[in-house]
This record gives sequence, structure tokens and C-alpha cells, in this order.
Amino acid sequence: MDAENRQIRVVFGRNPPDAFDTCREFPTLTPSIDCPFPGWMAEIVKMLADYLKLEIIPVVLDDNIGDINWGYNDNGSWTGVLGMIKAGEADTM
Repeated sequence: MDAENRQIRVVFGRNPPDAFDTCREFPTLTPSIDCPFPGWMAEIVKMLADYLKLEIIPVVLDDNIGDINWGYNDNGSWTGVLGMIKAGEADTM
């Protein structure tokens, strides 16, 4: 997280019901007439960021729907999303 600029890098994957890719843009963080169900995780992250006055910088995964590598510890080295966070490529998921 960049506290000076108040930004947080959030990993988003196409993983219903966490985040749906049925809206015009992915990720969509706020429900609207055109996108009534962006996903519960996306909506909660947006609410928290608004409350904390943080700008969300989306880090979008290219994985297929529901096929996200969340990560595992392979001989002391993290893979997947957890590996991205450990490597400093993202702040949270």
C-alpha cells in the first residue's frame, strides 16, 4: 500500500460470486442498473476503500473463470496470488 498517495493494489480474479465478469468492465466495484451484481468481494473492498479513503488500483488476473491459483508454499516459495503479494506486486486480494 502506498500510504502517501492513499492507493492499494487489489488482486481481482474472475471468480463468482466474489467477482463476476458479466459487467461491461472488469472489475466493476459498485452495483448499478447496468451491473447489479459485480460480486460481493468487489463491493466490500470498494466500501472499505471508500471508508479508509483509499484509491483501488486493480491487479487483474488472466485466469479462466473459477480457475484462480490462490497460491501454495512450494519449498519455501509462494506461488499464485499469495506469491504476488509476497513479491510486492499487490497489497491484498
